[in-house]
Amino acid sequence: MKALIFGVTGQDGFYLGNLLGRQGIKVVGISRSDGGGRWIVGDVAKGEQVEALVRKHQPDYIFHLAANSTTRHDALFENHEAIATGTLAILDAVDRLAPKAKVLLAGSGLQFVNEGLPLNEESPLDHSSPYVVARNSSLFAARYFRQRGLKIYFAYLFNHDSPLRSNRHLNMKIAVAAARAANGSKEKLLIGDLDAEKEFNFAGDVAAAMWLLIRQDELFECVVGSGQSHAVRDWIEACFREVGLDWNDYAETDRTYASPYRRLVSDPAKLLSLGWKPECTFSGLAAMMMAEAARRCEVSEQKADGPLAEWLQAMRVALVQLAAYGDCLFATLVARQIKRDHPGCHLTWVIGDKFASILDGNPHVDAVHKIVLSSRDEAFSSGWEKAKTWVADQVRMGNLEKAYFTQIFPDNLRYYDGLIRTTIYGAYGKPITGPHLPEVFLTEAENRNVADFAVKHCLREFKHVFCLNAALAADNHL
Repeated sequence: MKALIFGVTGQDGFYLGNLLGRQGIKVVGISRSDGGGRWIVGDVAKGEQVEALVRKHQPDYIFHLAANSTTRHDALFENHEAIATGTLAILDAVDRLAPKAKVLLAGSGLQFVNEGLPLNEESPLDHSSPYVVARNSSLFAARYFRQRGLKIYFAYLFNHDSPLRSNRHLNMKIAVAAARAANGSKEKLLIGDLDAEKEFNFAGDVAAAMWLLIRQDELFECVVGSGQSHAVRDWIEACFREVGLDWNDYAETDRTYASPYRRLVSDPAKLLSLGWKPECTFSGLAAMMMAEAARRCEVSEQKADGPLAEWLQAMRVALVQLAAYGDCLFATLVARQIKRDHPGCHLTWVIGDKFASILDGNPHVDAVHKIVLSSRDEAFSSGWEKAKTWVADQVRMGNLEKAYFTQIFPDNLRYYDGLIRTTIYGAYGKPITGPHLPEVFLTEAENRNVADFAVKHCLREFKHVFCLNAALAADNHL
């Protein structure tokens, strides 16, 4: 199968192209910029170019992601050409030359009249900027060609970011400011409205939503967002916290940078009904973008000083143990050993969201990345594949140097020797030099449950009490 991606060099095109490639889809990327042969140089607004591409490749899928994401009036014609004219060029070519192809058009949450309430597919449309006008023109073109029998999908994308964002985007601007401050800069970060709220989604999750949407035939217009908003203040705090600084010392309010909205948040009920869930957390996105911000500041280990030097020099390691059927107790000893073998390293534990509470208070873990699971058993199937994909993406972006997959799984059985503990240790490959006693961290609620159990079963009346860990559910997957 084959897919055309117009706007392949943007962050959405990058993550979508990688995702489709992993699914075995041949990706043909198109961009106006020269990529040295990595993609086709072309302009989506040029009908003859689009027609030639559709005729030659006969794609199964077409994604129109090309746009200049600015609401400025001086971008009136550029927005119209890339978004509206580009949409007509694609849909006309598909209508005449490849009517069985599925087409997804990227839209925006800004297309709706925004009164601060969650926005969905039925929310009234707005005309607040040239960008919004172009997007809504694209939307009505989609509806028209859908009447002609084409399968045209429209995704209203709410705010999403990644390490690929340019410095002119607010979230990356803040991350770069934090990196510069950690390297000794005294310049102030000027922000218009600290309390303005929006979503902080990861572009990779949005790409997964678009791929999910275009592969079904029930929903053709869909809001793409998490439905979870954060204030700009929260993002600033998260970025400066990554490098150990208090943002209050570096940020000032400047009303000349006023936000066009107080709150922009989605109601993603329809998308969630398709089974989509965001994988990347708010803090995880901040960590990714801070890593890139530090590199953009051209701060090397030799030049860096203070908190940023420590942060840059820290070896970044991931430990992948999704399930907590007792195995996390031994994996914690591996985490402890990693911290001993690599003093000052930054350790991220990759774990299933349904098991993540076991890491609360774990002193050996610097960050937690949760893999969204539909059930606990998914930790031993598709959840494992999600974890491997996430690690591969982080390594490719330079956010990870090492990853240890301690979970026993069919494609990770080279360390399996019949015993859980030694198999998990084998995944690390170095001696465990500390005590081999699992470190258990019980919450207050868990301590109360243990005490209640002891009282209920009169355990104090017995001289000896044996506690056995039965992990039959896990063993069934060996």
